[in-house]
Amino acid sequence: MRRKRFQHGSLRKIKLGRQWKWVGKWYENREPKSKVLGACAHMTEGAAWTELNRILEPLNRNAGCALRRYTFGRGTKLSIRNRTPGASTKHSTTRSGRTGIPLARRL
Repeated sequence: MRRKRFQHGSLRKIKLGRQWKWVGKWYENREPKSKVLGACAHMTEGAAWTELNRILEPLNRNAGCALRRYTFGRGTKLSIRNRTPGASTKHSTTRSGRTGIPLARRL
C-alpha cells in the first residue's frame, strides 16, 4: 500500500454570488475535495488557514507511515506501521566480510 503524504491543501478566494468566500481544496483517497470555509468579510486569511488545517488534521495524522496489511485466515486483517528497516535491509547492510571486497580487480 502506498504511503500517505502530508497535505497542506490550498486556499482560494472566489466570488460566489455577491460575496467573496474562502474555499479550501485538498485530496482525500485520490479524489479532489473542496469546502467553502467562510465569507472573506467575516474571516481573515489566517483564520481560513486554521480552519483548513483543522479539516486536514485527521488526514495528516498517519502521513509518512507506510502501511502493510497482513491477512490471517478468513478476512482478519492487521495493519502494521513500517517504522524501521525490514529484516532483509538489516541483513544486507550488516553482513560481515562484504564491505572489504573491492568492486573491481586491480590490473
